[in-house]
Amino acid sequence: MDWFDEFINDMCVIEKDAIQKSGEFYEAYRVFARLNGKYTRSTTDFYNTLHDKGFGWKRKKTGRYVCGVRLK
Repeated sequence: MDWFDEFINDMCVIEKDAIQKSGEFYEAYRVFARLNGKYTRSTTDFYNTLHDKGFGWKRKKTGRYVCGVRLK
């Protein structure tokens, strides 16, 4: 299991209609990595991996959101 899958499996719920504010999503990942003694990936690595895993983006007036996944 890679670092991203570990975060998704432990901290997230994958749902077709779910959205999560991208900044909150990355911050939750940073906390997860730190608490588990893992190397914290850069925002570029994190968001590129998110895209590579098939998650989309949505821009609203209130900010940028990741689609298809939410924090537990």
